[in-house]
Amino acid sequence: MSRYLLATAVIACGHGGDLPNAGSAPANDSATPVASAPPVDTAAEARDAWSVPEVLRRLREAGLNATDSGETVHRPELHTVGHLLHIGRGTLEVFIYSGRGARTRDAAGLDTKVHGLPTLDTPHYILSGNLIAILITPTDVTVERVTNALTARHTLGPP
Repeated sequence: MSRYLLATAVIACGHGGDLPNAGSAPANDSATPVASAPPVDTAAEARDAWSVPEVLRRLREAGLNATDSGETVHRPELHTVGHLLHIGRGTLEVFIYSGRGARTRDAAGLDTKVHGLPTLDTPHYILSGNLIAILITPTDVTVERVTNALTARHTLGPP
């Protein structure tokens, strides 16, 4: 059994190909199988990697008329430059970070609570992976559709 644990540890550390006989059967000729490491799910790793083209693709797949204005936007509470997209009668400011951790640190300073009654200028914040998106739109349906398009892929398990 200790050889089984050693083989499993070697495979889990990624050194299975470096050691001779790491995946062979035990010396006593028993038929105890050696566990193999699960394949790396690169699609799952890529789920958190948003880009402006990926945001546009997801919004268009959701049936939204999204266009890139080519303009950049700045918000004093965020430490990265955003991209301005147009969606129907609204706008979507897209801020993309190097990773989820950087986005989480920057989002900590956002005041995402609605103060008073919502208005046409009330921002809707969407946090997903390495993305902060700020949507301003007059329609609740658009808010729901954009939110679903930008968060659904991050709540699904591996394919």
